[in-house]
This record gives sequence, C-alpha cells and structure tokens, in this order.
Amino acid sequence: MRLGLLDIGSTAARLELVDLDRAKLPRATWSHKEKTRLSEHTRADGHVTDAGAEQAARAVEGCVRAAGDRLTGPLVAFGTMTDRKSGSAGM
Repeated sequence: MRLGLLDIGSTAARLELVDLDRAKLPRATWSHKEKTRLSEHTRADGHVTDAGAEQAARAVEGCVRAAGDRLTGPLVAFGTMTDRKSGSAGM
C-alpha cells in the first residue's frame, strides 16, 4: 500500500509518498514541496490571515496535483507544532 503524508508547516507543505510493506521498513518513494509562507501571514494574536489560509490551500492543492496518479492510498495530513498552536488552529 502507498500512503501519502502531508506535512503543512509555517513555510511549506510537503507531501511524501511512502510504500508500506509488512516485510520491509517504510520508505518514502516520492516527495514534493510547495511554499505556504504561513509565518508571513500570521498576525500578532496568532491568527492566520485569509491570504495566508488561501496560500496554504494552494500549496496543498499543488502537492496533491503534483502527486497525480502516484497517490494510490490514503492521504494523512498534519500540521507542525507552530501551526497547531496558532489562534486559527480550529479553522
């Protein structure tokens, strides 16, 4: 099975495709990165601006589009600690 791991961070979104096989250690077979620049779009109160959220969404779309037919299994997305602690974390 091939699993997609999407890490959405303050500077970039990175999609890695990992082949899972019980007989072998997990191994990333493909990777793609798109800029999010969330750190540039975070207000003093910790909330991400609308422009920042739109940029992050475009970065995610770019990663998934770049994967194309390679993404054949589930996609698991997660944010880094900085993003999870922002005031916009519940959006």
